[in-house]
Amino acid sequence: MTILICRNVIEELVIEETKLQLDRLGAKVQQQVRLADVVAHALNHLPPMYATNQRGWSKQRQKAIHELGKQVSILVQQAIITMSNSPLRNSEPLPLTLLTTPERALARLLKVIRKGNLTWKDVPNGVASAIITANQTRSLDQEVPSVIKTPQSAAAKSIKAYLQRHARKDDPIGKPSSLEKEQDKEFERYMLRANCGYVNVLEKLVMDATERQMQRLDPEIGKLLTREEVSAYALNRLPPMYATSENGYRELRSRVKEELKGEVVSKIRDGIVKMSQAPMRRFLPPPFEQFDHQQEEAIAELKALLQEKELTWQNVPETVAEILRKTREGDMTWYHRVRADRGTVI
Repeated sequence: MTILICRNVIEELVIEETKLQLDRLGAKVQQQVRLADVVAHALNHLPPMYATNQRGWSKQRQKAIHELGKQVSILVQQAIITMSNSPLRNSEPLPLTLLTTPERALARLLKVIRKGNLTWKDVPNGVASAIITANQTRSLDQEVPSVIKTPQSAAAKSIKAYLQRHARKDDPIGKPSSLEKEQDKEFERYMLRANCGYVNVLEKLVMDATERQMQRLDPEIGKLLTREEVSAYALNRLPPMYATSENGYRELRSRVKEELKGEVVSKIRDGIVKMSQAPMRRFLPPPFEQFDHQQEEAIAELKALLQEKELTWQNVPETVAEILRKTREGDMTWYHRVRADRGTVI
């Protein structure tokens, strides 16, 4: 599934500024104030700057830095003061169901397999290594039949064989190239909000409403548009509505339906007209398109490795966690099912 990329560029600046200011404060204040609350509070007082392609992203980012940098710093400072005076304001975080994004799924998966800062392309090897470790740990700690307890059991051998077939060549000795440094920076940006529990309530509402409006268009006009383009146009002309708690999410969602429903539809229609009248443009790849492709390839590889036909980026953390749990407990039925499905080892 291709991920529709439509992000608020200014989130990056606000998160970085929030981390910088919180690091300067004492431990007591840091314990009282959640990063997500500060970020959401500041974002709700800044103009949204959504972008869908590399050119738009770069343009919006430069504009944010030069025109809003000082304002971002002031708003973050004010947000920290506000949140430190009411630390219990948003005590209940958003549920995971409302925080479903690829980078957040990746962050959760890395915690499950206990790996560091892996990109999607390294995930299949990371999962295979975690399975080997789980089997070895169990073999050392428990009294089990020798056919299963040895690290050289059929399951362990097949996973090891997979790792050998997919082993990456050692990187050449030397300093990282400028391209590698830039890719590292882009990945940092991709993962920046992974551990920040906030959402803009309007994003999903606008995306869904845009989809409905575009389905009513003449197919020839629809070919000229993308859902994310039209959604970004609308989101940049609607007030930001960031929430960090389930109650806050429900309140803002109700407010949108009661006060902004007509305006949301109006901005979407304006976006459709504007985008359809614009001359044909050659779009550059979105800034995170490479991670989108890596994620698709990683999920496809894990499906084959684990024979989990229903595996998606949304459920991969829980699926892998369950497989590791079974492996540690000696339940290798998942592996025997793989062999039965494929008629051979992995």
